[in-house]
Amino acid sequence: MPATSNLRQGPSTRYDVITKIAPSDAITILAQRTVYDELWYHVKVGDYDGWMSASLFDVSSEQQAVLTLDRSDLPRLPTVVPTARPRPTARPASNSGQRVGAICRDGSRSYATGRGACSHHGGVDHWLYGP
Repeated sequence: MPATSNLRQGPSTRYDVITKIAPSDAITILAQRTVYDELWYHVKVGDYDGWMSASLFDVSSEQQAVLTLDRSDLPRLPTVVPTARPRPTARPASNSGQRVGAICRDGSRSYATGRGACSHHGGVDHWLYGP
């Protein structure tokens, strides 16, 4: 397990993080559930009850076979409110101006000017150039 791991409200990285779990914390696996082809464990850690990715655990196939399948109703995913899409900035004539950032496909702005810009936001929608 990494230095700390996320305990989430539901079985997906789209759910909010409840708290961080240290490798020394006692974790009780209550049930398992597969969501979008990824296995998650419903766990109890101290006073917290939540979900952790099965990739963080070393559970044998025999142990996994006796775990209960979780079929409970899941908490609703947080609603993402779309932001207004920024207007494109015209690219200046060749050799004039310098790349100063990008507008990502989800509408956010990145100040990165090269490869990897907007990598967590769906990629680059268009580049921004300075004078």
